[in-house]
Amino acid sequence: MSTQLKEPKINALLYKKIEDYISKSGDKVTEEDKKSFVTTLLSGRSVDLSGVTAIRGFIYQYYVATKYLVEMLFSEKAWWDKVIFEILDDIALYGDKNIRFIQAKTKRDSDVVNHLKLGEMHERIKKKGSWLDKLFLLNLHIFDLNNNVPKRDDAFFDDYDLQFELAINTQYNKDIAVYEKDDDFYSEIDEKEYQKLIKSMDVDNLDWEVEYKGEKFRFSKVGYDDPIKDISWYLKRFRVKRHGHILALRQEIIDNIMSNTTGNMDTFHSYKASIILDMILLEVIKKTCQDSENVSLDTFVFEKNSFRLQFNEWCEMADHSASESATRDNLHEKFTSCFDIIRAEFQNGAWKPNLKQELLTTLTNLQQQLSSDVQSHRDPFAYHRFLHRIFNLNNFSTRLPLDDVDKVRIINALKTFVYCLVFYNETEYTHMESRLSVAKGLDSDQNGKIFSIYNTRKSIDMEWAKKAVRAAVMECSVSEAYSHDFYCFVADVREGKSKKRSRRRTDSIHASVTDASQGDEQQVDMDDIFQGNEITKHLENIQFRPINIVENYFNYLEDDQPESSFQEIDVINDWNLELSDE
Repeated sequence: MSTQLKEPKINALLYKKIEDYISKSGDKVTEEDKKSFVTTLLSGRSVDLSGVTAIRGFIYQYYVATKYLVEMLFSEKAWWDKVIFEILDDIALYGDKNIRFIQAKTKRDSDVVNHLKLGEMHERIKKKGSWLDKLFLLNLHIFDLNNNVPKRDDAFFDDYDLQFELAINTQYNKDIAVYEKDDDFYSEIDEKEYQKLIKSMDVDNLDWEVEYKGEKFRFSKVGYDDPIKDISWYLKRFRVKRHGHILALRQEIIDNIMSNTTGNMDTFHSYKASIILDMILLEVIKKTCQDSENVSLDTFVFEKNSFRLQFNEWCEMADHSASESATRDNLHEKFTSCFDIIRAEFQNGAWKPNLKQELLTTLTNLQQQLSSDVQSHRDPFAYHRFLHRIFNLNNFSTRLPLDDVDKVRIINALKTFVYCLVFYNETEYTHMESRLSVAKGLDSDQNGKIFSIYNTRKSIDMEWAKKAVRAAVMECSVSEAYSHDFYCFVADVREGKSKKRSRRRTDSIHASVTDASQGDEQQVDMDDIFQGNEITKHLENIQFRPINIVENYFNYLEDDQPESSFQEIDVINDWNLELSDE
């Protein structure tokens, strides 16, 4: 089955699991929270564990499973080489001679009292199976579909040493301490201490109906009526394991991953380990959120050797992802610094308060547009693309080396966009697919102008800069959007040579991009006309200007300031004249 077909199925099954869990817990969770939780989990991102209580309870079982998966790889005490997710939602650790069945249960988090009570383990509400009944009876019985009866699977008893664990998030309680054993399940507690729980479980109040593959099976107290394998036998092999609050459990797993992967045990290493943890959680969820009746039971098995290979791959992926994220964070700091410098310049300038506020608002809107794209994951590489657009006329997401001079160029580009957009009521910023940095302003009459910036970094002269921009427009997938007056401000061009080489236009394959088209002489592809993509018209619209005309105009405005706003008609008309002057 392809990934495209699997994902909606996994999404639906995970959503149903959450619905079932919330229904049993009695908590109330909004549809928006449930959908957001599913989306976050299946995207491999970290879930906000400070949020809805019911969601923390639901995901706790996955963290417990992940803890044992990581320990399987690295703990010297880990005797298991398989972690299996049972159809009935329990976890099982399998080794050559041992099997441990684990059932994860949570209670509502509390900073005051969060104890597990004895009665909560054995309570049979309306004669349904208690936590311990589910842990003991379900895991050691097979369902006889021919006779519709559950039968104890004696092979488990004969071939393996069995262990049973109740994984819990609660605080210490002395009444439960008798069942808290070490990893070898050894305890010095006198078995007489079990009598209170044995007496509570050895009551004929179990009439529990379980559905499996469309058939119904009943469990009763008879399941414990055995001269050897009675309730006491189970309790000797049972422990309560307090794994702690979910945030503490998550950190414990991260620490274990850090201790067994390359790194300096610093913040970056911790972040990389958290990415690996989220990848494991995603894999566990994808494995368990499948239609168990239509897939092989092997689907629910994590085998040590194959999991180690996966883990090594995740380490490589996390290293790359963390490095990319660190670069993005570094770029965010650099851009924030650039915006702060421009903001300080506006605040310390001689502008009237109302004009100063318009400049600052336009600046803030531009800053928020870039940062929100990154932080919301609409475009995590928005800063990278901005740099590639103004310097290379493409929208790559790769790292671009910068020096101190480039920071000045970035500041000038950002400030130029602010200056250009402050005249307009509505503004739009660069489409993610655009190869050029583009900002569009619309006035109150919806008349629009498009502004773009290209900084050549002293690599080419003005004529070659024009040629490069036109070529980028022709190859740009959103070039049809450039239908308004288009002004491209070119910065840091190299001085051109005075002597020009002549060349025949008819021989030049670059003619359409070297110069703007000249009316009837331009050859237009008929397919472009039929599709409405008359590229040559876009090239005609591009008007090239040196970037310093914008700064010069605002220096003039600072000496002769508008009365109330940059958006006054006279000011905009004057700005339009400034743009039209060649």
